[in-house]
This record gives sequence, C-alpha cells and structure tokens, in this order.
Amino acid sequence: MNQTSSLSVLYLCNARRPFFETQIEAVERSGVNVDVIEVPGKYSANDDQIVRRNPYHYLQFIPKVVLKSLNSYDLIHANHGLTAPPSVFQVWKPTVLTLWGSDLMGELGCISRFSAKFVDKLILPSETMSEHINTNYELVPFGIDLQKFYPMSKTKCRAKISWSEKKNIILFPYSKHRSVKNYSLATNIVDSLNITAELKSISEIPYSKMPMYINASDAVLITSERESGPMVIKEAAACNTPVVSVDVGFASEVLANVRHSHVSDNKDELIQYLSRILDQKFRSDGRQYSQSWGMGRMGRQLIEIYSDIVN
Repeated sequence: MNQTSSLSVLYLCNARRPFFETQIEAVERSGVNVDVIEVPGKYSANDDQIVRRNPYHYLQFIPKVVLKSLNSYDLIHANHGLTAPPSVFQVWKPTVLTLWGSDLMGELGCISRFSAKFVDKLILPSETMSEHINTNYELVPFGIDLQKFYPMSKTKCRAKISWSEKKNIILFPYSKHRSVKNYSLATNIVDSLNITAELKSISEIPYSKMPMYINASDAVLITSERESGPMVIKEAAACNTPVVSVDVGFASEVLANVRHSHVSDNKDELIQYLSRILDQKFRSDGRQYSQSWGMGRMGRQLIEIYSDIVN
C-alpha cells in the first residue's frame, strides 16, 4: 500500500483534547480516513471541579474496540496510555500508541509502559517523556494550527472578551483544581510582583477562542509540576505573547531564542521576569520561530509511520 489516500485508521482516545483534534485534521488533510472511538463516560476539568472516568468505563471500552477493529481498518492508533490495552488485546491489526504526558509520568504510568511493549510503534511528543520509559520510540511533537494562533490586537481581543484594558492580566491557562498545574505557585508569584496584576484562570472555554484569550493577555504563566509540553507555550509564542515558565516539558527548548519569555525554577527569578514584562509592556518575538511547530510537519511524520507499518 503506497498511497496515503487509501489508508484507514481507527483512533482511540479518552478525551478529544484540542491537540488531538489538530492531529486528526493534520492526517485527514493528507487523505487518510480516520474514525474515532472514545472511552465511555465523561472527563472534565473546570474551575469548580474535576470529573474523572472510573475503571468500569475502561472495561466497557475493551469490547467496543475489539468489535470495531474487525472492520476494514489498516491500523489502530491508540492516543493516551489508558486506551492502549484494548488495542493490544486484538491481534489482527497493527497498532500505534501515542502517549500524552501524565499517562506516562503520572501515577498510572505503569499501564503505559507495559502496553508500549506490545505495540508496533510507540510515539512520544516530547523528549522529556523518554526519561520515563525504556522502549524504542518515534518523536512526533504535537503541532499547532498557525492559521489560528497568530498575533492580534490586544485591545480588540480584550474588548471581545470583556477584559479591562487598564489592568495587567496574566493568563493561567488551566483549571485551578488540576493540582499538577500548581495554581498555588502561580498565585504566590503574582501576589509577589512589584506591579499590580490579575491572574486569570480559564478552563472549558471553546478552543476556537483560545487565540483571543492568549492575545488579550500580557503574559502566560506556567507553573506545572510536570508536563510533556505544554502546547500553550507554542501557542502563546506564535501569538507573540510573553511566556514565563518553570523548567518543565519542552519550555526551555521552545523558548530558547524567544525574546521576553523566560524559563526558570527559581521563584524569585520568575517574579523578576514577570514584573519586567508587565512594567515595560513587552511582547515576544516567538512568531518568527513558529514554522517548525506547525501541524503540517506532524501530519507528514504520522503518515510516514503509518505507511511503514502497513507496508
């Protein structure tokens, strides 16, 4: 099979995250047919609470995947380690597994590490994750849609989302209740600034509006305890919005040459960097480095992996 237009892939996932939807769009643009089956139940993380699936939902998922795999797919691509076991229970279709981050680096990482031994190809989106697994892998970073994430007028964006033009606003792009994102450190940093600022936590807003929120912000603050990315660093840099981050995931790599964006594990340095950005009204120059972060590159890498397996 030499033509990607004839490839048909069954995608497994436990949440239709924005970067997952971007991945689907990237391979579909190359003519690959994608069907998606999602773990039953519901997951959500907002500023009020976190709702998680339970083990029964994942047990329900196994027969659904096995039955679905009997259809005429060329391969199965499990996205997230907790979707991997059903993909390896069936033996008639080749399997690809992409790990997302917490599924490997979190408390259930043992499931991902075990399942990875039985798939045909393991994909990691970040080199940071390789420290947590002893299995051969392909590096395929998640891409972003550069036609959606680009510099916009901060004034116009604030008007559209009813944010005050006069305030210094720092974006915390997660739910306050996701403990791994370390909201308490973010509030501590903002409270220690030598300039008045407001920390805005957002969750469950439509992804289509994320570029507007990023462009409306004076800076994006990342304080996570662990990350495989996070993708918002690339998205903010592509919008020329300054990023101040702890040294986590690919933060140091992505922001290495970006002006007015800083990475440090020293809280006092983070406070200093953020104060300077707000005081001087800096914007970054991340857009000029963004071409290598686009979804097109990710799509080409995945197509090559699929073709190699099928052939």
